[in-house]
Amino acid sequence: MPDRCFELWKNAYDAYAREVALHIFDGEVPIAAIVDDGHGMSREEFIEKWLVVGTESKASNTVTPESDRNGLPFRPKQGQKGIGRLSSANLGSLLLLISKRIDHPFVAALIDWRLFENPFLYLQDIEIPIIEFFDKDELLSQLPVMFDRLMGNLWGDGRDLARDQRIAAAWVSFDQLEQSEDKPLTREAIEQVLIAAVFETRHLQQWPVWNGAKTHGTSLLIGNISFDLEAQLDGRVALNEENTAKQAKERLFETLQNFTDPFVDQAEIAEGYAAEDFIFQ
Repeated sequence: MPDRCFELWKNAYDAYAREVALHIFDGEVPIAAIVDDGHGMSREEFIEKWLVVGTESKASNTVTPESDRNGLPFRPKQGQKGIGRLSSANLGSLLLLISKRIDHPFVAALIDWRLFENPFLYLQDIEIPIIEFFDKDELLSQLPVMFDRLMGNLWGDGRDLARDQRIAAAWVSFDQLEQSEDKPLTREAIEQVLIAAVFETRHLQQWPVWNGAKTHGTSLLIGNISFDLEAQLDGRVALNEENTAKQAKERLFETLQNFTDPFVDQAEIAEGYAAEDFIFQ
């Protein structure tokens, strides 16, 4: 798991962020927030580059335009093609992504990655709720609608009867498959998280864009987080898991601390071998 955080740090670096941070919040459904002040994404960029595997700009050797570098020198790309979205999926099954590019509205998307584990669902039948808004306060009022639309991937939504029937049949088939393999039902697990998950203002207050300190950046709010992230919270693991939790804390700290070299000199920075003006916490 620490290497997944490491990959998201690389994504922030590639977006010419000066700062990236990980915050973990306790609650009925613990939430992890990874926030940065990079150049952010528009709705089109989110759909065409971030969401679709294999369309990372690194694949076509494109160079980030100077206007997106936030006054920083050129940075060789660090992230691997398409790994960022997969890294967020490994950190937790539920993702609320919010991004803001200068001179564009906010874009927000809600995803439960477990939907893609159902082999009987047609990809074209899976809806990922995506919204745009100019006033940040609009997000919390729109979230219930986004959750309802995401839940439509389990229950249908009444807008397209044929799609609803395909979705119902797909989950019946997947339930039967998992029952035959004596596995817990993915459908029920998704329902439980979507019903219980609550994204709140407190999860975003450390994001420089949300608190008004910056005008661009990206925030990943992750729910149903992995054991390694939940282990960072005191009192969240059973007694028989304390040693494992301690190891998880140490791995995360060591991995993220190794992202930059504190002894690098200016010549190495100029040649692109080290991060300049990149703070992480």
